[in-house]
Amino acid sequence: MADRREHMGDFTVLCPPLTRISRAYAGGAPVLVGDIAQMPLLSLFNILTQGRETGRLLLRRERIERVVLLREGDLGAMGGNGPADKLGATLLRSGRVTRGQFDQALAAGKQAGIRVGQALIDMGVLQPHELFDVIREQVTEMFCDCASWSTGSFFLYRLPDGFRFPPAPPVSLTGLVLEAARRADELALVRSQIGDDETPIVLTGKVLDGDEGLQAAHLVYAQLGEPPLSVGELTRRTRLSAFDCLRGIQRLIQCQVAQIACDDTPGAGPEDVAPVTLTDEQRADIDCVRLGFREIEQALAIGDHTDAFRAGIERYLGHADAHTKTLLEDIDEPTVHLDAHQLTLNIARLPGPQRVSQAQACLVELLKFAAFQAGELLSPVFEIALTDRLRSVCGRLMF
Repeated sequence: MADRREHMGDFTVLCPPLTRISRAYAGGAPVLVGDIAQMPLLSLFNILTQGRETGRLLLRRERIERVVLLREGDLGAMGGNGPADKLGATLLRSGRVTRGQFDQALAAGKQAGIRVGQALIDMGVLQPHELFDVIREQVTEMFCDCASWSTGSFFLYRLPDGFRFPPAPPVSLTGLVLEAARRADELALVRSQIGDDETPIVLTGKVLDGDEGLQAAHLVYAQLGEPPLSVGELTRRTRLSAFDCLRGIQRLIQCQVAQIACDDTPGAGPEDVAPVTLTDEQRADIDCVRLGFREIEQALAIGDHTDAFRAGIERYLGHADAHTKTLLEDIDEPTVHLDAHQLTLNIARLPGPQRVSQAQACLVELLKFAAFQAGELLSPVFEIALTDRLRSVCGRLMF
């Protein structure tokens, strides 16, 4: 279908053709259009919130389309055409209903002329407050996914007089923006540990505990097997958002149920791995961690807490994830002597393309635990003094 021409004052704008989603709220010319690559959606939403705007915001990236209804700067409703945008997908993904229950409710809803959510309530499968929570979860997932887009376009339209907003749970747009920003930060951290969408994931042979709390971990676990699957393929198969899929993978790795698949190159044993070449900035970060360990060891030696501290570090490392164990292999008492050469050898053995970032994240986590352990052992006066020294030596990594 060809693009449509819309007039904005003295300008003519090429708008995307109407689809089932956008046609439902069609009407009027756009009052604001833009390129998401040049105007990130979180910045746009901040502007719309502060201006207390009312209107229909159409977001489009390739074939994915979302419509956000704004009411005086807050979110009135949201919908989309993606497979994961449907209420049924959210219900099934969360484990609140089974496929059989949903299909039965869908058929009953069509026959009675009611929504599938109301049909599930009438069947006794869901309580009203549970449906309320699911819809809010559905909107949050769609919104946070849109906020992560780096490409696409947006079109803001005014709503006609007397427009009736569809019934929807009240959701604060400001709260959604804050949640999307938090997820973006967490997603960046997890990606630094796991890698990009091409990183292969494989099961270790350990069985996932049935009581494990994160539903995403179970969905990812159900898809894994032989051969390994990439992060991107797992996201597609589970129909989870990138954020939830990575969190599920991270949980499986933490439980040692899954791991990043290593390259099985014949004849390339550990002794054949060449040390990683670090940049000056990466070396400086590792030196900061080493200096932090030294400050902690010196503070503990004054109060004769060294043995208890090192015993706590040993227990921490005994329960560490596979990345941390690989990173610190053949390094005895890392808080005392963090051997640079052995460390670069071990970094080279880490799987995935983001091995240096993984190593840095593991070392910073160990440093944070070491500082916490020291704080538990030291008196308040010495703990405050140590915290001040750590802020001075390695504050940009820890705080």
